[in-house]
Amino acid sequence: MQALCQQEENAYRIEANYLNGLPAHQKKVAQRRAKCRAAMVNWCITVVDYLEFERDTVATALSYLDRFLETDGGRACLTTPRQFKIAGMTCLYTAIKAHEPEAIEPDLVVELSGDLCSVNDIEAMERTILKSINWRVNPPTALSFCRQLVTCIPSCLVSLQDKSSLLDLAQVQTELAVSEPRLITTPPSILALACIYNALESKHSEMETLDDLSRLFSVALSSSRNHDMDAVFDVQDILDDIIRQQNEKEEDSCIVPASAEQQHSEEEDAARPVQESRDHPSRSSPRKEGVTSEDKKEYATINVSPSTFKYEVAEAA
Repeated sequence: MQALCQQEENAYRIEANYLNGLPAHQKKVAQRRAKCRAAMVNWCITVVDYLEFERDTVATALSYLDRFLETDGGRACLTTPRQFKIAGMTCLYTAIKAHEPEAIEPDLVVELSGDLCSVNDIEAMERTILKSINWRVNPPTALSFCRQLVTCIPSCLVSLQDKSSLLDLAQVQTELAVSEPRLITTPPSILALACIYNALESKHSEMETLDDLSRLFSVALSSSRNHDMDAVFDVQDILDDIIRQQNEKEEDSCIVPASAEQQHSEEEDAARPVQESRDHPSRSSPRKEGVTSEDKKEYATINVSPSTFKYEVAEAA
């Protein structure tokens, strides 16, 4: 825990939100970059899920990206949409290389990007990023703090089964937090505490247990200068807001109004004689055959391609 705190406060600290550091006349650029950053996170999550890697690797990649964009070498990417996207994809490529058991080739990144860039672009950007962040590629993530904090909890306070559930709930929140621009400068330890407290509250933990755990976490993070409960409460509010927005999106996606053409088609189907269904009892579509490795690769190329970034190019033009 002490090593994580030292890393967080020194080598891997993000001093300022680079989106807020843009001049006033570039406010719209900052808003577009925030949207593009969120889209990049979604793209990265889709890639790691498809490749069956850890989602925490996305948090590592975003640590590279955020620290890079703070530097002189990275600021140019803020005003160049294409370079911003290449930087984001390169950070994921490098994070996978550093933290996953198996690396991926740069030409796969190019393919998954929808040929947005070339292999030379990826390799050149990787050199620029690594030089700018001084080759610091092992950042502490909020999930790493969550794991350490949950491990510290004695079984007399939280059972082993409940600790596993607690960590799962906290991990979901760390994944949602990665794309939130308001949390770019939030120390991972603060984010981890907010996720754990939210998880405990969602499980209706007793106040006495919460007080005991608060004292326990204070001792565990005693070497950290970032241990500020007011900051933790603020992050809890942001996480609550993120979860509420996420739930609203999921609810909206379940309600798809039918078009006039669809409604007309449904009315015609309903008006057809019942005899037709008797004459043709089986009209189901044929079962899809097994998916080959080539099909799987094609599926990833089509669905992982960051087509959601197209609005960025149009607005920047």
